[in-house]
Amino acid sequence: MKGPLYVATVSKVYSQALRYYKKHGHFLSEQMMEWEEELKKFPHRDYAPNNLINPAGAESVFHQREEAKNTQFDFIGEVRSVENGFAFIQVKNAFNKGDRIETLSPKLASKSMVIESIFDLAGSELERTKPSTLVKLRTHRLEVGSLLRRERL
Repeated sequence: MKGPLYVATVSKVYSQALRYYKKHGHFLSEQMMEWEEELKKFPHRDYAPNNLINPAGAESVFHQREEAKNTQFDFIGEVRSVENGFAFIQVKNAFNKGDRIETLSPKLASKSMVIESIFDLAGSELERTKPSTLVKLRTHRLEVGSLLRRERL
């Protein structure tokens, strides 16, 4: 099974591509490069048209082990609510004050932002989050359900 970052990314890109196809009747677009770049931002097996051309056979079985080293981004959390200028984030993987993150929203374009401040629920400022915690970010630019990812350095 794939994680939420994979599902959100693929769903968003495929949705954009299908809307483009519905409007234009083909996929040939400058957006193809954007879609491809977006799909490269998470771990995946190499793409191949094998089963689109011929039925699957023993030679089409993928033998290469999937590893996270081919990913550019880490999934760091999900926006659970937005209230009074704060976004409440369910932290999946730790992140730091000063990190540049990207948002992935089902409805809005991806955004890049720098984490200027992080607060725990009691209002104390944090330098670094911990996995499986809920934290607050001061922002109006996030929507509920958005996923957050951080580029690996």
